[in-house]
Amino acid sequence: MTVQQALPHIAKLTQRAEFREKVKKLQETQNELEQSLYATQQDVMRKHEQRVTYAKNKANIVGVPLGDEENRVSIFITVSVSSWSRIKFRN
Repeated sequence: MTVQQALPHIAKLTQRAEFREKVKKLQETQNELEQSLYATQQDVMRKHEQRVTYAKNKANIVGVPLGDEENRVSIFITVSVSSWSRIKFRN
C-alpha cells in the first residue's frame, strides 16, 4: 500500500478516540524507554570515567605513564578484572 492509499485509512483511524489513546500511550511508552536508555547510557559513561580516573591514579602511584599502550592495556585489564568481580547481576 502506498502512502497515498494509506492516508484515507489513517484519517479514519485518527477520528476514533480509542486509536488516538493508543497512539498517545505508545508515545508515552516510547518517551519512558528513551529516558531509561539515556539514564543507562549516562550511568555507563559515569562508570567508565571512574575507571579511567582509577587507572590514572593507579598509574601515578605505580609510576608508570599511561601514554605507553602496553601499560595502559595492563592497567585496564587489572581495573576491568577487579571491577568485574564486583558486578551484581540483575534478574
